[in-house]
Amino acid sequence: MGEVRRLVQTASGWPIVARDNELRQALGALRGGAEFDGVALVGDSGVGKSTLARALADTLESGGATVRYVLGTQTGSTVPLGAFFRSVTVEAAQEPAAMLASAHKTLEREENLVVVVDDAQLLDPLSAMLVHQLAAGGSARLIVTIRSGEPVPDAVTALLKERLLLSLRIEAFSREQTGALARAVLGGVVNTRLINELHGRTGGSPLLLRGVLSAGRESGVLVRTE
Repeated sequence: MGEVRRLVQTASGWPIVARDNELRQALGALRGGAEFDGVALVGDSGVGKSTLARALADTLESGGATVRYVLGTQTGSTVPLGAFFRSVTVEAAQEPAAMLASAHKTLEREENLVVVVDDAQLLDPLSAMLVHQLAAGGSARLIVTIRSGEPVPDAVTALLKERLLLSLRIEAFSREQTGALARAVLGGVVNTRLINELHGRTGGSPLLLRGVLSAGRESGVLVRTE
């Protein structure tokens, strides 16, 4: 519980609330000597997968880990190793196998490496293979986010099938979780009517909830009273 509290307190941006169970399980999978080589956060768009991934990475980095971020994008999905362009430098003229070997060798030199892979469903095939190699070879611990309902590269699917990563389903917020975040952001007691309206308007999406609460505070629609 103490680790979860520190994670919530040190994560940048908005407070992370109502995710204690997911955070505890993820930290267990990422801890040295665990059964898994990392965690996969799976869920619909806007449920907070990326926020959880960054919070976990921040916590591991504060403990001495070297963190590298990898982002899957629609435009980069056709570029070999496009998702790793900020993490490794590889000669583009090389054959794919040579590019893969060179990138893997570069990352293997990193001590206590943690790789955060956001939107893994959009990885180019070579990046997906590199992610799988890092996990299978024990070169890095992985924090991977995967959007539900979309095609996923075979190498990413293999991470779950081979139980290299713990798969955690991240669901939309319940009404109670919506209320917990609203209280954390607004401070004090939040009336039941407002919680019901927030949950109804956002459908339990933490991303939409952030937008609504930010807009409400900035416009003066949400005010504190006695």
